[in-house]
Amino acid sequence: MYKDTTLDRILEAKNGFEHLEALAYREIYINSIGIRVLGIHFMDIAPDWNVKRHRHPFYEFHYVLKNNVCTTINQTEYKVEEGQFYIMPPGTYHSHRQDLSTGHTGFALRWEYIKPKAPDLKGSIASEPEKSLESFNYASSAPVTDDGTVAESLLSLLNLALRGSGALQLQLSFCGLLMAISGFYKTSEQLPINREYIENQTVNMAVRFIEDNCTQDIGADDIADSVHTSYSHLARLFKKHTGETITWHLNKAKLVRAVRLLKCSDKNLAQVARESGFSNENYFCTVFKKFYGRTPATAREDKLPLPE
Repeated sequence: MYKDTTLDRILEAKNGFEHLEALAYREIYINSIGIRVLGIHFMDIAPDWNVKRHRHPFYEFHYVLKNNVCTTINQTEYKVEEGQFYIMPPGTYHSHRQDLSTGHTGFALRWEYIKPKAPDLKGSIASEPEKSLESFNYASSAPVTDDGTVAESLLSLLNLALRGSGALQLQLSFCGLLMAISGFYKTSEQLPINREYIENQTVNMAVRFIEDNCTQDIGADDIADSVHTSYSHLARLFKKHTGETITWHLNKAKLVRAVRLLKCSDKNLAQVARESGFSNENYFCTVFKKFYGRTPATAREDKLPLPE
């Protein structure tokens, strides 16, 4: 069985992780997809490991090479065994713990999608890799059992690193590792993909991006880019699943912060508008009145409740 050989060989080659600096914070482009590698780390975890509930704005992949770890994802706890892995899209709440008697060894990948430098960027790689990488948006949180494909891909990457291969070879091998992982999310019977689920995942990720970034200078195109889809496609899904337009939801998120600032600070309207993400005070007042039926000034004085 591959666990008795490949996983042991990975552990023997673990020093290769120290030679993967050429991948960190580098950008890789595959047709219309841009990937920034945030880290690939070897993990040797003690029995007392306990990470509280949190979330982050990037993709996280975790593979257990030895023993097991308990990971809670969206309020469901999974025991991830040797030779299993999971993947979490951005914004997913999760926590980790070890049983008192054992730690685990494994490795983690972290990356994010970025907007290509040119919208019509073309490469020599066919569009199939691009489609495969999109499957991460719809990944289930349940652990998946490797058949050896992912382990062999990682071992190839580590061996290249140990041989002192250049950045381009490492990047290509890293892409091969991502492709090996993505294959499970397209074919595994454990992860049935249906259109309604895919659409909901896309909208939920867009909503999380809006909530996390609404005070920044973002627009509808930025939101669509964050979930790697076109604005027109996201707009249709957003209306279908929330009953709102993207712009309306973005303004609503900004107004939640604006109401808090109005009720809990003495900042003037220009400051409130700016810190809530509106481009100017006049537009802020127009949107506020359209949403609440009153001006920000009167809302500050009356009993408009604070948002939950």
